[in-house]
Amino acid sequence: MNKHKLVSALAISIIAGLPAVAAASAPCTLGTFQALGMPSTNVLQVESLAAGSHPQPVGTIDTAICRVRAVFDQRTVGGAILGDFFEVWLPTTTWNSKYQGAGNGGLAGSITYSDMRAAISRGYATSSTDTGHSSNAASNSWWTDAAAIKDYGYRAIHETALRSKTIIQAFYGSAPSKSYFNACSTGGREAFMEAQRYPTDYDGIIAGSPVYRVIKLRARHVNTWQCNYLDTSNAHAIPVAKLRPIYEAIVAKCDAVDGLVDGQVDDPRRCNFDPASIQCVGADATNCLTAAQVETFRCIYKGATDPDTGEVIYPGPPLTSELDEAQNIGQAPNTQYTTFFANTVFENPAYDFLTFKFPRDVEVSLDKVYGGETLEFIHHAENPDLRAFASRGGKFIIWHGWSDPLPQAGDSIAYYKQIDKFFKQNDHGKNHTRVEDFTRLFLLPNVGHCGGGSAGGPNTFDPVTALEQWVEHGVAPEKMIASRINGGVVTRTRPICAYPNRAVYKGTGSIDDASNFVCKKGGWEDSD
Repeated sequence: MNKHKLVSALAISIIAGLPAVAAASAPCTLGTFQALGMPSTNVLQVESLAAGSHPQPVGTIDTAICRVRAVFDQRTVGGAILGDFFEVWLPTTTWNSKYQGAGNGGLAGSITYSDMRAAISRGYATSSTDTGHSSNAASNSWWTDAAAIKDYGYRAIHETALRSKTIIQAFYGSAPSKSYFNACSTGGREAFMEAQRYPTDYDGIIAGSPVYRVIKLRARHVNTWQCNYLDTSNAHAIPVAKLRPIYEAIVAKCDAVDGLVDGQVDDPRRCNFDPASIQCVGADATNCLTAAQVETFRCIYKGATDPDTGEVIYPGPPLTSELDEAQNIGQAPNTQYTTFFANTVFENPAYDFLTFKFPRDVEVSLDKVYGGETLEFIHHAENPDLRAFASRGGKFIIWHGWSDPLPQAGDSIAYYKQIDKFFKQNDHGKNHTRVEDFTRLFLLPNVGHCGGGSAGGPNTFDPVTALEQWVEHGVAPEKMIASRINGGVVTRTRPICAYPNRAVYKGTGSIDDASNFVCKKGGWEDSD
């Protein structure tokens, strides 16, 4: 849920020199777009921009565009200007005839310009929205405004897609031949919402590190913080300086579990690591844990649970995520994950998170109603019924890093299995649709949130090309080749296999060369 490093930023292996397929048929002027009749929409600015460097937020673009800035449902609430500000970028001579919507990270509140730059570099017309608010300050009225909460939860991405397609049609004289959505983190949750609630918006969807059970995930962050600081003496707090030694001990213990010693742990769930193995024998030191910190470790990795029943509300972070855990164990709760509870649920910016109780306050959060809808309905995207999306030929790629300290890769596996179960129970007898016919899941070892490579896993792969091939040519992705690039040099390539397959070493040749691996089913913790 942190500001995501972006799916598009990972796709460094972009296909260069995309052919120019279409050019503008209408002038890049305000008049072209003002009379389109888009509901509750004001076009604010239209400008032609040449390829090259421009002032922020546009930055450097590698193709000329017509830039359209607009807003819908603008209003003033509690002294703050709310409304869904969005931009559409239209390549003027290099349009590939397609549209790519961009998502958001964290609490949103801003347009994702980096994703837009990546999209136009591939020839796409693209758009992004701030999801209905432009500030996440505790005093901003969006936190308790029902319309703004719903915009962030599920509505803004859909409404932006509709308006973007209208703008594209007006500029080029034709609708996009294909429409894609490509996002990570909060954007991954937005992707789930699109597939589940608005199945006609996009032909293909990429969801990276999806926080699709975001309220329960945020509760897990509260639990992690409480594990460290319910003891107000700080004796239980694990200092940041100990995170790397913890990580190194885990890799040393479990690297070989997958059958290959390569500095990676393919499935951290198979790692049976006991934190007592690194408990300090004598005085406290940075390379060991005190007895109290061993308790904290177990508390964190147990996850948020009901203390009476033991039911898991949201699983703890995976082993091997330690290098990115600093954001979760600071002296004060990370506002990125807790402001929602303080402002929207309890409506108290000074809320004391030492008083947050499990499961009571999680249930209060899920059940609170804004504008006739519960916060769970507004924010969670758990519905496995994707029949409407699948029946129109929609294709869905989900990817997740095993070392993600925020949403669990296991959560993405759980959703994939729910889709599989649903279609086996409801669709096989009629259309014989299988989950793998329209959804593929890819799991990346030692990869953090939205592609972070601090744990040493691959930092470059290209799900966009895989999705294009599937949607446009019917070639389903059985694997994607991922690379580790350090200082501009490729140091390792690996196949990332479509779940439930995994990459297995052939037994000969360099372990840093993808050609020496095959995709085989099995070997995961869940025996799939």
